[in-house]
Amino acid sequence: MAIDEPDIASELKKRILRTDTVVDEMLSSIIPIEEVKFYPGSDKGLHPDDDPETYSRWFYENQPESCKNEHGVP
Repeated sequence: MAIDEPDIASELKKRILRTDTVVDEMLSSIIPIEEVKFYPGSDKGLHPDDDPETYSRWFYENQPESCKNEHGVP
């Protein structure tokens, strides 16, 4: 594509293949092991699929502090 349609290839590279997004930054950061938490389960079972609503809430509330402070994750 870069040879046949360089303008389209350039635009795709800028929009899709860029590596300077907040997500890229978060994925490349190191999270201290003491901030890693494991889902304890709920009354319905130990797995996220057993109680998706509870897991979603737990996941949102238990993001590592280093991510919250550095990247504005609530």
